[in-house]
Amino acid sequence: MTASTRRPTRPPIVGVTATVTRVNDGGPAPIDAAVVDAAYLDALRAAGMLPVLLPPSDPAQADAALDAVDALLLSGGEDIDPAHYGETPHAAAGPFAERRDRWEVALARAAQRRRVPTLAICRGAQLLNVALGGTLAQHLGDDAACGARHDRMADRRARVHPITVAPASALARVLDATSLDVNSYHHQAIARVAPPLTAAAWCDDGVVEAVESHDPAWPALGVQWHPEDLVRDAEPWERRIFDWLRQRVTRDG
Repeated sequence: MTASTRRPTRPPIVGVTATVTRVNDGGPAPIDAAVVDAAYLDALRAAGMLPVLLPPSDPAQADAALDAVDALLLSGGEDIDPAHYGETPHAAAGPFAERRDRWEVALARAAQRRRVPTLAICRGAQLLNVALGGTLAQHLGDDAACGARHDRMADRRARVHPITVAPASALARVLDATSLDVNSYHHQAIARVAPPLTAAAWCDDGVVEAVESHDPAWPALGVQWHPEDLVRDAEPWERRIFDWLRQRVTRDG
């Protein structure tokens, strides 16, 4: 859909990327299932949107997938194969999901081309950056200044470090804040920011914590933390991120 044709009279439909994993559903043998953390879906529904899953598919079908939705959410998950940004894998990188990578790269590029409102979270922010020409730091653990601060899995809702948001950024306007504490569990991070994006937030160790489109016709935000796990907290910041996505659809319509 283009910005000029997105005129939903129903809740905005958001395509949410999903991975495929082997699960045991109680049957005679494990099956391959399309999986996404339900927290993404809950957060979208709480903001008045209707999520639908976009599991890995033929990259040639990316435009057709975006025809069916009003916005795109690139979700978290596996490391991205560094072949997509011209590097060889670090020993600590992986496992990779090549089919998912190719599908989501195609979705991200189509979303930019078609100006589809896009929210990218954790892996999703990294994927958006890679798809548009950026690179990643493959293992923050190699950097003694920051490695341990970003990869903490004990509590998905724990705000483990502060970030600073660029005051002039779109993200600062969305959050109505220029500093906040975030939950964090990632061992990779954005390195060189893709040309269509601008860094919008950083941890005090220099790790990029958010990027955004600098094209006023394409609303796109990528955040390295997990706002979907924090929307029930007392602070309003993470809820505003999902409200922003809904507003981008309704305003464009």
